[in-house]
Parts: sequence; structure tokens; C-alpha cells
Amino acid sequence: FQGGEPLLEPRLEAIIAACEPRHNLISVTTNGSLLDEARLRRLRRFGVDILTVSIDSGIAAEHDRFRGQDGLFAAAWAGIERARRLGFQVTVGATVSRENLGSPGLEELMRLTAANRLILMLSLAAPIGRWQGRQDLVLTPGQVTALRERCRASTYLRTDFDANFSGSG
Repeated sequence: FQGGEPLLEPRLEAIIAACEPRHNLISVTTNGSLLDEARLRRLRRFGVDILTVSIDSGIAAEHDRFRGQDGLFAAAWAGIERARRLGFQVTVGATVSRENLGSPGLEELMRLTAANRLILMLSLAAPIGRWQGRQDLVLTPGQVTALRERCRASTYLRTDFDANFSGSG
């Protein structure tokens, strides 16, 4: 479940239940700002297995500036730590574009996630949504190749083109 902020959906429990959590892997992508202990316990009870927390930069001020609100990086990171303590599988998600590839913020996020043994799932920028027509943000074929090599060399770095952990399907 992703897109917008799924934790704001008042029917989330019923929607998850309709997906038969006992028979399916349930994953929620969130900005992490609402991951207090009570909500995490409810998510666990609903049947959520994996939480992906979207973080735009490993530099707190940069992440908060991108999201338009102070304190979001700290809230997201605190949510990650609480979720891990409660037994969730947690990953971090970020979008990579020509603007942030190799930037200090993305490099710090890669370092921070690896140091905390968290998988960083990188989604490649696409010229859709608010980036409609922004081909200037799309990675070049050479950048994609270099990023793939970097992922192969890291235990904690993945991209959306390597998202299937089973290797098939």
C-alpha cells in the first residue's frame, strides 16, 4: 500500500483485511511521521509485514526542506527504530534522479541505511506525476549501469528494477 500517505486512510484496516494477510505479504510505504507505537501495534495486528519509510536525504535538514516541514526526518527515523523493535521488516525508500545521484544527501542516506543494516530501495525517477515531461531528471543509460553495479556491490542497496528478491517472477 502506497501513494499519498496510506496511514491517513480511515479504512486501512478493512482494506488490508480484504487482502487476506494470512495468505499474502502485506507491505505499507509511509513517510514515517505517523509511526508511533500504538499505530505500529495496530498495523502489526492488521497483518502488515513490511514497512517502507520514504526518506529523501540522509541530511535531516535537506529531507525536511524537500518535504516542507521541520522535524520529519527525526520522526521518520524514530518510527523506523520503533518498527524494528516491534519486529517489522523495515526498508527505506528514496527516488534517485539526475539531480540527486551522487549528491551528499543521497550518499549519506546510503551510508546511514547500510550502517543500520536497512535495505535502501531506490526508485528511478520517471517523467510522470509532478515530474510530467521532466526527461532531464531521468538517469542516463550510463548512470543506470553504474547504479546497478553499485547495487551489486552492496548488501543494503536495491533499485526498483531489482525489487524481486526471489530472482524470478
